[in-house]
Amino acid sequence: MLAETELRVFHVAAGLVGLALGPIVMWAPKRGRLHPRSGDWYFLAVTASCVSAAALAVLDLARLWFFLVAAIGTYAFALPGYLAAKRRRDGWLLTHVVGVTSSYAGLVIAFLVTNIRAILGLPDISFAVRLTVPMFVCTCIVGWVGLQVHRGRLPRQ
Repeated sequence: MLAETELRVFHVAAGLVGLALGPIVMWAPKRGRLHPRSGDWYFLAVTASCVSAAALAVLDLARLWFFLVAAIGTYAFALPGYLAAKRRRDGWLLTHVVGVTSSYAGLVIAFLVTNIRAILGLPDISFAVRLTVPMFVCTCIVGWVGLQVHRGRLPRQ
């Protein structure tokens, strides 16, 4: 088993890879090779980030319980979104876009919850505010994207 420090490094690296790949996947042409290949790598990074977050939470549940919640929530969107694109059953596009967009939102929210105080230089921001504000904004964005997909306006080819 990896030592906790190595697991943290792995977790951060996987999360950063997912954060970096997300915009590439979103903006890549949907009919080329880049979108599906970078999407596979994105899903792998999200999976690695979620598994390592869950493992870190189990190692220190009293302090890092929210890692487990974030990991389960993020992966609960990533997996159906990824599988929808692979299986392409009726209604797959909405499931795919909302799933992967929500999983990316999960990565962004997790990043902000753990880093926003350092980014802003404000050490007194409560956990509730660090969680609620980005979650609200991301939920609004995902809802808007889902509506655009439902109306046929996204994705653009």
